[in-house]
Amino acid sequence: MCNKRVPFHRMGDDMGQRISTNYIKVLLEIKADKMERFIQIFRQNNLDIKAKFLDNGHLELKILGQRGQISLCFERKKDRFEFDGSYQIFDGKLADSMRRALKEFKGDAIVHWLYHGFTMIYYYENGTVVKIAEKSQKSERILYKYTNFNGQLEWVWRNRDAEKEIDKIKGQINNLLDLRNTCPDARKIDQRLKELSHQLFILEA
Repeated sequence: MCNKRVPFHRMGDDMGQRISTNYIKVLLEIKADKMERFIQIFRQNNLDIKAKFLDNGHLELKILGQRGQISLCFERKKDRFEFDGSYQIFDGKLADSMRRALKEFKGDAIVHWLYHGFTMIYYYENGTVVKIAEKSQKSERILYKYTNFNGQLEWVWRNRDAEKEIDKIKGQINNLLDLRNTCPDARKIDQRLKELSHQLFILEA
């Protein structure tokens, strides 16, 4: 029997960056002949992943990053594997790989990105972010909500705009980092870097 709550073994801390990525609820359905592709996503990020078939036909995947590991137990349902559970990730590469897998295999999820002082909440449906909220100790506000007003074309247009904005912000961050190395008083630069990084958190779903 698969354990629905996935244990996590923490290995260190990441001050000043994302504290952890908490997958509050994840639903994934992967055809048996596509499972190798799911595993490949993690290996492409140089993560160690071990697969073990259990006596009941279920599949257990142990994925090890530099700062911890997670175990995912997929239940076998005829020609597919299903995962229904939650887990917490502290490793950046592991979190990025899981985000890519969730998108490619059109999973449903509620994901909390925890930072110092606030949390970004992403709602996925069929691999697509349909809502983004920012939560602090004092309030919670919706930053983005997908509405199917003009169909798929509207989503493609928004997605392209987001990619352009991400590239623009990354360029600004790189320029500020170069300037910071030669600036005697970096407080204003640090504040601007914080603002730009916050925008990047929102866009890089």
